[in-house]
Amino acid sequence: MNKKRLFLHVGRHKSGTSAIQHCLNAHGETLAEQGVCYPQAGREDHSGGRKVAHHPLADMLNGPTSHGDFLAETKKRLNEEVEGFDTAIISSEAFQNVTDLSRLVDFFDGFSDYDLTIIVYFREYLSYCVSAFQQFAQNQQRFLTFDAFSRRDFGVADFIERWSALGETVFRPFDKKRLLHGDVVDDFLALVGIEIPFRQPATVNHSIGGNLLFARLLETSCGTRLTTYNRAAGLAKDHQHFREAFQITDERAEEIRGANDYNAIVENVVGPLAKRSFAQLPELPDIDRLKADFGVIYDDTHRAEMLALALDRAGEAKTWFE
Repeated sequence: MNKKRLFLHVGRHKSGTSAIQHCLNAHGETLAEQGVCYPQAGREDHSGGRKVAHHPLADMLNGPTSHGDFLAETKKRLNEEVEGFDTAIISSEAFQNVTDLSRLVDFFDGFSDYDLTIIVYFREYLSYCVSAFQQFAQNQQRFLTFDAFSRRDFGVADFIERWSALGETVFRPFDKKRLLHGDVVDDFLALVGIEIPFRQPATVNHSIGGNLLFARLLETSCGTRLTTYNRAAGLAKDHQHFREAFQITDERAEEIRGANDYNAIVENVVGPLAKRSFAQLPELPDIDRLKADFGVIYDDTHRAEMLALALDRAGEAKTWFE
């Protein structure tokens, strides 16, 4: 019996994963016509809600063993779904958090029925730090400055070693100049051999920026949350300057990049990475736009209070983005 092809798309975080997953989710019939299954099993959580990606499966494989019964049921349903298909695709950037891959191997019975290919996209270090910091500020209630965030160990060497030992790996740069057609979705589809002639526009998971990013950090520093994740996401979608990054001088960018060997490690597997300059972006907080921006971000109940607080702490806040 011929083995099925199994593509495990495991990220990384902030490398176009949402666009790929939304495309796969939206074009299930087109995939099926080409013998490809993007299983629903593994995308459903305990409450029955379904995600566009296999985040619940990744979380279960990285979580307590008390998930055993639900995991076994997920495995059964996944095997039933992929029956009759030549190819299956599993996708979640949450797999990058799975440090012990033995449960993943067990879940797929040692991949005995599959020809496994692991696909990973890597972003350049500083670009990744900036985008991940924007997402962190939107999603978390814990306050961190950008300097503290950029000093975290992202474990890229261990990640590459761990997944390379599991099977065939395809490492790609998240770099428009090197992606097929400058598009990560086109690049991914080509890697797995899928054609979607009239695919829907890519769904982008915007990171928050500009004074919206400052506002979220200001709230977090005060232990409050006036701007919810969904509210911030909507503002970033509707206002381009609410998803811009922030100013980092070229000198400071060189210091941050030189503080670790992330780029050197990644370039060993993907080749040279383009290094973006952030020097021409607005410095945060952007005082000139602060009143107008807070008028959009906050309602009448909180606008005056938050604006006064922002102006009072503006000098201190400049250090949050250094």
